[in-house]
Amino acid sequence: VSQSRYFAEIGVNCGHNANCVMHFSPNTYGTFIDNWGSSIDESYLLSKDKLAQWDSQKWINSKDQAIRLLSNYKDRIDIIHSDLYEAALNNKQQFDLIYLDADHSYEGTKKSILAWLPHVKSGGYIGGHDYEHPMDLAGHWGVKKAVSELFNNSVIELGDEFTWFVRIN
Repeated sequence: VSQSRYFAEIGVNCGHNANCVMHFSPNTYGTFIDNWGSSIDESYLLSKDKLAQWDSQKWINSKDQAIRLLSNYKDRIDIIHSDLYEAALNNKQQFDLIYLDADHSYEGTKKSILAWLPHVKSGGYIGGHDYEHPMDLAGHWGVKKAVSELFNNSVIELGDEFTWFVRIN
């Protein structure tokens, strides 16, 4: 019997990544948290990330799509519409993997890592998206800078699609 795993995605958007995780990981319980545009920090607006510029209707459509995509897994998921940092403060769960894919600004990435890091199980991973993405390397975002700064003595594992992961002991 496979052991259950606990996964959190911070920044769900339309739910494509969440859907893949749940589809291919039948022993995984997922917590999916997004503010769906209800609070956008100034640093995120200035990051030139196209999602930071979305209007409210695009965010509503994005949330609706995520809920539809994830409806097949309702016995194994929690979808939380909340400020990402308040959600971290209110969270009591420990996760095997926390995946950050929300505010890609330096300030937002750093704040997300610091908020969610205490919720990673020992031996688990924290990771995220858009490390060394062209927008990041052009200096518009700040994912690589924040990750490198906070985990300067850790092994940062890089994966496909600009992903990064750090094992927490």
